[in-house]
Amino acid sequence: MRAKDCIQNQLLAMMDEELLSYFHEVERDSIAAEEVARIYLERGRKEKDMIKMARGYDRLAQIFHPEKNIQFADSIIELTKNIDHITYPGLVYLTKSYNNYMIDNYNLG
Repeated sequence: MRAKDCIQNQLLAMMDEELLSYFHEVERDSIAAEEVARIYLERGRKEKDMIKMARGYDRLAQIFHPEKNIQFADSIIELTKNIDHITYPGLVYLTKSYNNYMIDNYNLG
């Protein structure tokens, strides 16, 4: 078994909150962080759990360049625009604004 397969199997065996905690341990390594976030996002899709999907997209919106982060933020906003939740979509507008600020698009935030 290849090392990458072994690591992916370990990630797949983690519980949801373990995955999110692990994301924060590896978030400076965009390749590892993306793998963790995509596994979490895929779980949300399989379970048809909008909040879990939003949390996966939210992690993806933290690790790339601002333009791509904004695309993920827009996905979260679209996904959660009609739900009543304490975090989503409200917090994501801050993510989007910050990334717009980073690329000097002040008027788009």
